[in-house]
Amino acid sequence: MYKPELQYIMPLDSDTRNEISDILNAWLNSNSSTLPVPPVEFDTLYKLAKEFISLHNLDDGYIALIMVLISNHLWMPWLQGVPYDKRLLLLPNCLASSDKCQGYNDQFGLVCKKCGSCDILNIEEKAKALGYIVLIAEGSPVVAELIKTGQIRGIIGVSCFEALDKVFEHINNAAVPAVAVPLNKDGCKDTKVDSKWLLDLISAPFDTTKQQSDFNWIKDQVCNWFSYENIAALFEKMEIDSNEETSQISIDWIARDGKRHRPIMTAAVYDCLCKDKNTVFPKSIIHTSVAIEFFHKASLVHDDIEDNDNERYGLPTINNQYGDAFAINIGDFLIGTGYRLIAEQCSPSTIVNKILIEIAKAHQQLSSGQGAELALVGNKCDLDRLLNIYRDKTSPAFRVALLSGAILGGADNDTLEMLTILSDDLGIAYQIKDDLEDTDNDVNQLNILNAIANNGKKISVAKAELLLNEYRKKARMAIPNCSIPQLKFLLTRIITKITE
Repeated sequence: MYKPELQYIMPLDSDTRNEISDILNAWLNSNSSTLPVPPVEFDTLYKLAKEFISLHNLDDGYIALIMVLISNHLWMPWLQGVPYDKRLLLLPNCLASSDKCQGYNDQFGLVCKKCGSCDILNIEEKAKALGYIVLIAEGSPVVAELIKTGQIRGIIGVSCFEALDKVFEHINNAAVPAVAVPLNKDGCKDTKVDSKWLLDLISAPFDTTKQQSDFNWIKDQVCNWFSYENIAALFEKMEIDSNEETSQISIDWIARDGKRHRPIMTAAVYDCLCKDKNTVFPKSIIHTSVAIEFFHKASLVHDDIEDNDNERYGLPTINNQYGDAFAINIGDFLIGTGYRLIAEQCSPSTIVNKILIEIAKAHQQLSSGQGAELALVGNKCDLDRLLNIYRDKTSPAFRVALLSGAILGGADNDTLEMLTILSDDLGIAYQIKDDLEDTDNDVNQLNILNAIANNGKKISVAKAELLLNEYRKKARMAIPNCSIPQLKFLLTRIITKITE
């Protein structure tokens, strides 16, 4: 959708602002059953705001304010599900008095010296008393790092409409509950904010019924499953001799570095769907997630043989260290062990069969995709054909990771279909990103840049980046109708995390 130009009009008197807010909240509450689950795309907010303005004969100039208020309404319950000490209050420097402020700027932003010449002191003290992290800065990159590390999981931001418009997409793609208070008076100097409105938002109580899955906790749990000691213990429980040579090399290979994207997806999807949330994952999820990583690591062993690669994770590949024959055997061993882990888990047989079918289908498809790639070695490949190869060789691993967690979590058919559609485009976007990060471009290599060159006779990074953005957006287009908030948050973050 073409993004329209917005009018940034803020009613100067609080009575008008409160009246608009009250009427809007009443309208939203009366339509609560049809409202979308956040994060909500710009065009959806715009349509809702236009509908409200038309129904209530309001000035079109208020559309930006109404979009902010609608977004706040949708996100507010989820912000309340974030503990105070995981919430960030982001204030702009321009709230400070330009001629009286005694504060100074460090690498994080303005350090208030409590001179009392502006509203910052009162706002900051009340927020910090509750446990908030407070930053007084203009779009600090520190915010992105705080989100990434999980130190903050909710944001209240104060800014002018123009700045809110610019950061909207980035915040939305992070799927972090965020509400905003637009400045009453902007201009980048001696600005003003409705302190009562802001303090009401800051004081919003913590609501345990709206807590999201803790992605960073899930990631830590999953990564711990792949320590050498834990994999060796798992082998022993399966009565596999962990000291035998094939086992030892396999365990070492599994325990080596890796992003663990796929097993994390499996565990995280399950966590979003499971109504009986515990602090410990059941064995069915642990074994399934580990099996999915076994399959992935097996495919890497075989890929390294096929591509004659000598190094991975900064260490010699299995084929480089032990030879191709032994490496083939290691890959086969991991595949067999992975299927056994799935088959012997304690879930009902109907669930196990469903997962096994999805894994087998994924193995067949990715092998076909890899075969299509191998058949093209030394030959030119056009763009459409390459994208189809990527769909076959990369997407299935993401699909089976997401579907396995969903099946174990009791997902319905609509959710399974959504995850299948999303996976196709996610795999392509991931592979394009991987190609763009490979700076050592060989003209004979099968990758997105050479395929673009084969179509247009010229290598174009810009066109590859446009394609990456296109498939990233396609993956996101599968999510808007997801009715499970926690799952929608998760999928939005996954797409952003592995394709940006």
